[in-house]
Amino acid sequence: MYKKFLVILFLCVFNVNTYQEENDDDFIDIGVRLTGDNRDYLIADLIAEEKNLFNAGHISGIGLHHFRIQRKHGRRSKRALDDAIEDLKHDERIEYVTIAESLERQKREFINDDELEELYKKYRHWKHNQSPIDMESITDNSSFKMSFDDTYYKKQWYLVSIRLLDGRITTLLEARALTLFAANTSIKSASWGPTDDGTKMEAPGALVNAALDYGVTHGRQGKGTLFVWASGNGGTAGDDCGADGYVSHPNVISIGSINHLGKTTYFGEFCPSTMAVAYTGGRHARSIREPFIPVGVVAADVGGKCTTKFFGTSGAAPVAAGALALVLEANPELTYRDIMHIIAETARIPNLSETDDWMINGAGFHVSDKFGFGVLDVGQMIALAQNWTNVNPRYDCYHEYKGSPVQLTIGASVEVNIDVDKCENVTNLEHVQANVSFSFHRRGDVKVTLISPSGTLSEMISYRDNDASKKGIYYCLQIEMYTVESFVLLCVMSLMNTSVHIYIFLGIKYFPFMSAHKWGESPIGRWTLRIETRTPQNDGSMKSAIDDDTGELNYFGLRLYGSYSSNDEKNNIQKRQESNAFIPTHNELEWIYKRELSIRESPNVMQKRDYQNLINERQRPKENSDQSLFSTFRKTFGF
Repeated sequence: MYKKFLVILFLCVFNVNTYQEENDDDFIDIGVRLTGDNRDYLIADLIAEEKNLFNAGHISGIGLHHFRIQRKHGRRSKRALDDAIEDLKHDERIEYVTIAESLERQKREFINDDELEELYKKYRHWKHNQSPIDMESITDNSSFKMSFDDTYYKKQWYLVSIRLLDGRITTLLEARALTLFAANTSIKSASWGPTDDGTKMEAPGALVNAALDYGVTHGRQGKGTLFVWASGNGGTAGDDCGADGYVSHPNVISIGSINHLGKTTYFGEFCPSTMAVAYTGGRHARSIREPFIPVGVVAADVGGKCTTKFFGTSGAAPVAAGALALVLEANPELTYRDIMHIIAETARIPNLSETDDWMINGAGFHVSDKFGFGVLDVGQMIALAQNWTNVNPRYDCYHEYKGSPVQLTIGASVEVNIDVDKCENVTNLEHVQANVSFSFHRRGDVKVTLISPSGTLSEMISYRDNDASKKGIYYCLQIEMYTVESFVLLCVMSLMNTSVHIYIFLGIKYFPFMSAHKWGESPIGRWTLRIETRTPQNDGSMKSAIDDDTGELNYFGLRLYGSYSSNDEKNNIQKRQESNAFIPTHNELEWIYKRELSIRESPNVMQKRDYQNLINERQRPKENSDQSLFSTFRKTFGF
């Protein structure tokens, strides 16, 4: 049986220009949507030629043509742009026009690390981005055969690279890359994002959100493209992946990295949106020379050589993409959400020496800011995938805090609540998104935690020493960055895809923090947002605090994603959700760790498991702790 998949990596592989010799900075990008009677590539080319524009291509899914206008110097630049926009707006063949926003993006390299800066110095522009291709090629050897219950499947994968980071990046280019080849693409691996320097807080714009929605609803023939994203290497700069709205997106599988001992790496970023981690190597602590020979991933390097220095989340993402390709090969009918559920069900605790932030959520899943659900276990995923039943469709509900604005003062902690008594069509949660807006004299001195009705805590954003922004996260109801024509785009997209939400386009400015830690829990009950502020940590912070020593929580909205369970499943789900989240003891974690390893080594690893029998067989007496509900702990294999 032959399977064909397309894996795409967003990389700057070769330093070449594909369509123009001029620098990208010489152009201004414009998105143009044609009217229904004129939606034809030839008409788009004709319009561009008539107006002395360059048609750079079509953005699949969201129906935009990517036009470029050559930039003039000085005042002539703005005048030329205004004239071009007005000319396009008055063309009866054109429905609307929008100007692309310029973005600052970087490869997931290492920030503030002299050792690694030297390592990548010679091939800084593109070396770090060639290795992921070769890594997946190793995983994806076309002559490789794998045995699934005595049936052999020969892998046939097509690897394609999209040149994205070789010049100026705009919202149009991002959306175009994310939707390219969507219908036949199984996996897209991305090892880039906002700069990992601990100062940025950035989320996808309207077009990119629409592109991601389109990818998971229309990609892979409707089963959804898997967007696998590197969680970031900003740990040395005190960064937090909760401030990165790309890896904290409900349509994205965020992957962190661990070394060969199962420990976190010193450059890693931690947040509750991380789904899992993969082995790539690297030291656990930057300041300590650890007493072992570092073990890394061997990958092809430039000049026909090999490297053992291929690590970081940039490496973890393509490693995970290769692993998930095997899972899709075992069952090509899996949806993108099936894959997420399988990861949650099978990921393992990777070590027993770093157990300080594990929590058992209200549905029995072990979750961690450092490891997500745990390290990917490809054998377990394949075993589970072969007999997997597709999960029910995803729904969501939205609730807002309706109380008065809450004042934030230095060194204090405040809490606000949202009581959810109904979430239509959602009985068990998947992703939870907290949309938050606040003002404060120094954004990095604010920590935000979300607590579910089951008691699961998720630190949505931690304190960040380098984030000295005085902007906070603004909230407003006016149209800021998008034109009236963009609102028309919203309406059209809403008709195409109900998961595109109107509030994104209305200029309502908040940050969408996201957590996967509430997976499987019930949405019903009291949700608490806790905001803590710390005292100034340096002279700059002290000075800004003197000028403005108070802030305000301006907005808190809660979007709950999940699925609906039929009556036959409700009793089991309700019984499972009666448990409260708790912090397990080391002994409890050790038992889980050993049990997961023993199941992994079982000779019946390829058989579908009878979860209810395992639950009954593997009951264990509680630890001597009132908060321990270990005997009701339900994880993948019967915990």
